[in-house]
Amino acid sequence: MGTSSSSSSSSSLDYGVKFGLFTDSHHANGEPPVANRYYDDSAQKLTDAINNHFNVENLDFVVELGDYIEDVNLATDQINLAAFDAIYSTCTSPIKYVFGNHELVNLTKSQFKIVTGMPSNYYSFNIGTHPLECHFVILDCMHRSDGSDAEAGNFSVNDLWISDTEKTWLINDLQANSDKPTYVFCHFLFSASVPSNRRVQNYLEMQGIFTSFNQVQAVFSGHWHQDFYEQVGGVHYIAMDALVDYPYPDNTYSIIEVDPDLNITITGIGGHQTSYLLDGRSIGSSSSSSHSSEYSSSSSSSSVINSDSHTLPFSLKIYRERTPIINDIEFSSVIRRKFDVGVYGDNSNTLKDAVGDVGKYKYSNSIPNKLTDLPSGFKELYKESS
Repeated sequence: MGTSSSSSSSSSLDYGVKFGLFTDSHHANGEPPVANRYYDDSAQKLTDAINNHFNVENLDFVVELGDYIEDVNLATDQINLAAFDAIYSTCTSPIKYVFGNHELVNLTKSQFKIVTGMPSNYYSFNIGTHPLECHFVILDCMHRSDGSDAEAGNFSVNDLWISDTEKTWLINDLQANSDKPTYVFCHFLFSASVPSNRRVQNYLEMQGIFTSFNQVQAVFSGHWHQDFYEQVGGVHYIAMDALVDYPYPDNTYSIIEVDPDLNITITGIGGHQTSYLLDGRSIGSSSSSSHSSEYSSSSSSSSVINSDSHTLPFSLKIYRERTPIINDIEFSSVIRRKFDVGVYGDNSNTLKDAVGDVGKYKYSNSIPNKLTDLPSGFKELYKESS
């Protein structure tokens, strides 16, 4: 069921690869809200995402991360799937699909693929040209423990796995693309930090596979309906916020960029999805090493930035200059997040570097109320620099 692209699409972007992402839209026309899920709003939210960003940002592709529609009954699900896919198909960039659990309660995988044109249950493709040709992998975690497809008539949300057949395909695919930075998409998470019904049951084995292939940079998931981040074995694991969870006009989706140094910029749109700046790891190095550059980590031989001139590192420059869609507070939250995930160290020089990043754009009027989440050392240094 797995397919791999034999050729690459040439990115039109001169700084790397850029794609759009949304997850957990749970579209259900006419269905009333339940708790914080606004099923009937998802069509307008996706329309806005496409018109305001996906068709404006010059993207290489857009991916939906699963739970595309809500399960109601077979006839209704078929109608909702066709209607929602008609909206998604207005994207001018190539569109990608990931199986979620809700679309497979009443539908089979074949029924879903017939409507959407999804090429296979799991598949991969390449974007870009040398020296930055990226590899993307779509995984299908909708299998029961016996390897059978979890779909209409054979579904249990507590028994979902990456099958042995798919694992073999994945290993072969990663071996064949060992020279390309790789990014993985899967609806369920691969984490011990979330409840069992939120993660792939053989997540530990899968983490081992991702870690052992040094080109794997990040794994993106949905399903959790909230922001989630952790790093395991040098790989970033990110769960994205759910589009269905907010009443229109509130919205949540992301624009994601990979720069030439393999840094990943995640720009959350709508004020709910956290934005991130994440460093890549070197391809071909040991699995525990991180990507080496002058700003990739506080352990680098060079400082994160030059604190005297307050020159921003490339990843922050590209984020601010090429992402005008965010405001100052959102940008400052990225600085905080980069601090939280350990890019800035805990000694005085790198703390000052972090302050310099913030101070470069003079956030003194907007940031004080946002400092409560930072370590006290950072707050004190910020006061000194203000």
